[in-house]
Amino acid sequence: MKIYNLLEFLDISILSPAQRAYLNDYENNSMRIEMLKDFRQVVKNIDNLEDIFKVRDIIDKISLYHFLIQSGLLSTTMSYKYTVDDLKEIMFLNKFDFSLVLFRGKGCCRNISILTKKLLTLKGITNDVIVTEGFHKDKGHMFNYIKENDYEFFADLTPKTISLLSGDGHIAKAFYSEEATKEKKYPLYIFDNSNARYYEAKPLSKEKQQELITRYKNNISLYKDNISIFLDFYKENYPYYQLINKNYDKMFSNLY
Repeated sequence: MKIYNLLEFLDISILSPAQRAYLNDYENNSMRIEMLKDFRQVVKNIDNLEDIFKVRDIIDKISLYHFLIQSGLLSTTMSYKYTVDDLKEIMFLNKFDFSLVLFRGKGCCRNISILTKKLLTLKGITNDVIVTEGFHKDKGHMFNYIKENDYEFFADLTPKTISLLSGDGHIAKAFYSEEATKEKKYPLYIFDNSNARYYEAKPLSKEKQQELITRYKNNISLYKDNISIFLDFYKENYPYYQLINKNYDKMFSNLY
């Protein structure tokens, strides 16, 4: 079984003694502690949004997170640009830090899927990051495996319109659509020695697939109709985004 690891292509031996010393105390770094404190405040404000919109189950949460990311409401630029270039990712030790580049308004599938995993994990929802192939001109791609109550599926929050997929062993199949000319299938691989038992997921019925798609669309319409609430959310969070970016930049410069 293929396993993908973000650190497998890094040669730690090329680091300077100063960089190695910095890494040894990375988890206790004061700038990182401050950065995570500001991130927790952002999460608290996301929780407030969930209360306002009565977000209760998994599709509501996924809809909200997707709207926040794609609308740029989690960045200082108030925009989101998909790119794999010049992300200045801190690629050591704690994979969660990959996701924090999103607060500067750009990123790619690994940043979004890891942030989604963090948010869902904080809610106590079974989920993990899964790797696939066949997206974006056959390049590797990452999205989320999710399990809550009777719903077990995959969600890709990277595109402008969310992609929802049903599991079938080591294959994910795009949700049924009358407009689709052929069934889309994608192989699934373990990410970073995950224990996720995604391959045991039972395919969702067409009825449940349609239910999730409809609820997602309704949620997005609701959010757009109440954009003033999200603008208040953005104003509240903007100072935390700035602080996160400031500390992240300092840490990046110390490592590289």
